[in-house]
Amino acid sequence: MRRMTSQPVGPLPQDLLTAAEKAHAAAERAQDELIRVRRAYLSAENAFIERVAAAQEAGEITWREVLTAYDQVRDWATTCNYSGFSERWREHIPLDRQMIRRYADALPRGEDGSWSGHTGWEEMTDSSTYPPRGVHVAFVLFGDAGHPVTYGYTKHFRERTKRMWNGEGLRWRSWTALLARDPEDARAKRVELQARHGQPNVATAGLSAALPITQATPAAHGDSDS
Repeated sequence: MRRMTSQPVGPLPQDLLTAAEKAHAAAERAQDELIRVRRAYLSAENAFIERVAAAQEAGEITWREVLTAYDQVRDWATTCNYSGFSERWREHIPLDRQMIRRYADALPRGEDGSWSGHTGWEEMTDSSTYPPRGVHVAFVLFGDAGHPVTYGYTKHFRERTKRMWNGEGLRWRSWTALLARDPEDARAKRVELQARHGQPNVATAGLSAALPITQATPAAHGDSDS
């Protein structure tokens, strides 16, 4: 193998020195442009997420639209190779994609923002038709001719109505549930439901053995711990 010998270091020829200076200057300009573009992108991304957060808070969009926005911004950040998107998102909307998806899946199916069914508890078997566990709702249960049997609020709708059916002996023919943000909002929506449908009367259930009115708890079925 040929042994390399060190050579004395001397100044570059002027043409090479000029070329090197031009390359360095071009690299600096490119770096400055990359910084400018990144700042512009992050500013636009921040403004977009702020707008999504404000629209959701104002009720202008649903969690389904928030999920779409999350996926869109994540795709933009990935395409541009800008890491840290999830942290930037949570600065405005403190929820990850899994939680947003859960909220989106929990949205009411009715156009009026409600779930409803023409069943008692025993026929309530399709989980896509009633509020999922963990979602706050206010609800009303109806007997014959659409008269209210009772009102309530909970975040465990099927479990709560099961206790009312099996444990309390309450019966109904149909029901409606409204989505709520939290227990306080659920209680407010229960009041709205009662104002809309009137005072409950368990005797209107119209089934084989109507319960004494004392066994109903008009407009007061709620889960204080849920």
